[in-house]
Amino acid sequence: MKGVSVVIAVVMLLVISVSLVGVLYSWLSAMVTKTTSKGSEQVGTITSGILTQIRVDSVAGNRIYVRNLGNSKVSDFSAFIDGEPVEIVSSPVIEPKKIGEIVVNGTWFFHKGEGSHILSLSAGLTRVDSTLMVASDYNDNLCTLCPRTLANDNLTLYLDVENLPLWVNLTYSATDLEGGWYLAVNGREVVDSKEINSDKAANLGSGPDGASLTYVFPVPGDYFKTGKNRIDFFPKTPDGVTWNWVKATVFYIKRIY
Repeated sequence: MKGVSVVIAVVMLLVISVSLVGVLYSWLSAMVTKTTSKGSEQVGTITSGILTQIRVDSVAGNRIYVRNLGNSKVSDFSAFIDGEPVEIVSSPVIEPKKIGEIVVNGTWFFHKGEGSHILSLSAGLTRVDSTLMVASDYNDNLCTLCPRTLANDNLTLYLDVENLPLWVNLTYSATDLEGGWYLAVNGREVVDSKEINSDKAANLGSGPDGASLTYVFPVPGDYFKTGKNRIDFFPKTPDGVTWNWVKATVFYIKRIY
């Protein structure tokens, strides 16, 4: 009987050992499969990033036109001007060998001014830097009939632009503009014009001894189009405003390389 007990014990140990080997094999197989899958995904991501090639073809106003030179789709763009992030309003998925349009916030150059600026664009692991030359055109004859006095009426002006603006500085001099104003370009009310009006109302009055005041109001380029643009000033002064002069400085991309 003792010999039989030993045999049974040995058989049981063999069964337990085989079971443990099976469990261990299943666990190792799952780990290897998971690691291989994750590694393949990472290799695929890195390969896709390496194969991504983009080029900035042109910039017009708040729109950046990007060419995909690679063999895979490109998306998830980030943009910077002189190292500062730019808000992207619309970012496309660009097919291989195609051109896509990236729309950015229209105020991106307000505090940059004329001269040379670096536009950095990245997608995945790829980054491309382009140099933009910003220039300006000056027009000091928007209000051809000024000085003129208007009561309860808007001042309508027209501005011809050859290049799609990044932004436009509207500089004017007015007397008795005590009630404030707001601005519209091509029938579209300029965002923040009422807000700035409320903040600056005290500074937009007639001035000491009836002297006129000068104020510069920047308008994002996406309010404008190439060709003739209509600009309306809507004063809130019930007794009338005397407009002395209105000037415009148009800032645009002159060259990109």
